[in-house]
Amino acid sequence: MLVFWKSLGQNSRLALLVVLIFLVWMATGVFKGAPEEKKEQQQEVNGPAQVAVQEIVAEDFTPSITLMGRTATDDHVELVAQVAGRIVATPVEQGETVAAGDIVVQIETAGREAAVKAAKAQVKAAEVLVKAARRLSTEGFKAASTMADREASLASAQQALAEAELNLARTKLTSPVAARVDNLAVDVGDTVTIGDAVATLIGTQTYLVVGQAAQREQKEMKVGQKAMARLANEQEVEGVIRFVAQEADERTLTYRVEMAVDGASYQVPVGMAAALNIPGEGGVAHQIPHVAVVLDDDGALNVMTATDGFARKKAVQLLQEGDRGLWVTGLTGTEQVLVRGQLSVADGQSVSATVVK
Repeated sequence: MLVFWKSLGQNSRLALLVVLIFLVWMATGVFKGAPEEKKEQQQEVNGPAQVAVQEIVAEDFTPSITLMGRTATDDHVELVAQVAGRIVATPVEQGETVAAGDIVVQIETAGREAAVKAAKAQVKAAEVLVKAARRLSTEGFKAASTMADREASLASAQQALAEAELNLARTKLTSPVAARVDNLAVDVGDTVTIGDAVATLIGTQTYLVVGQAAQREQKEMKVGQKAMARLANEQEVEGVIRFVAQEADERTLTYRVEMAVDGASYQVPVGMAAALNIPGEGGVAHQIPHVAVVLDDDGALNVMTATDGFARKKAVQLLQEGDRGLWVTGLTGTEQVLVRGQLSVADGQSVSATVVK
């Protein structure tokens, strides 16, 4: 054979090689076609493919978006000493609720009441001098410059009184809002300086559940939507969406979403993890078992249904995960969805379906 091959010219060798390739290709086609022909013949002998189906009924469905977030409060207040002194009273205990204006911590007045009285006296004395100067000026006995000096003294005395009254008022640290005393940092007898934190107050009028929406979810959020949240302690709260950010966070590329919760209806721990659930517009959908999903080569979702004795491939669109499978659109009415044999039948193939639960 080798001698024969060597005896051939270059053109003859090339022609022979082309013929051999063609023969191999023809043989491959025959061998590949034979199993297909045999398969079709086998199907004719065995009859329709045996498959199992579940009857999936169209149901009312309200899609929802779930955001992971945390609880917060509309009012978070840090009470800070604005005058130095000794703590003489803490009328409320840690954990108690207070109304707006209630005293939380009392600092000693330490002569500040006396300073107010002295400042008031200085104002009265200055007022008398101003009145006298005005009368004399009207009668022509006092120069205009003297009048101006007396009025300047009165203004200075009034400013000193305002400062003295402010310092006295600052000895009483009050809550600016209805709140819960979350941390009382001082006890009676402690000494504080200006800037020392004395208490932390958590507003109780409005709580928040704050989440971060992805870019594809942000457009679904609407201010005024009703929503609910499940906290890490299993507590469930309801509220209304009050804020949807229109500018994404630069770091996470997500949008802040806030649900307001009425403090009169719920007492919410602040800073707790929460799942914020925001329902969308209702409609009709089917919930199919996970096993029924058939993927295309490009990853598109499909299911196989049994219709009038034939398998039918139908494209579906995923809405969200459900408690029994996947919520999808693309089906109509009641469908017999293949849950066994769906991967081995083709669209239009004859099937014999057994209904299973």
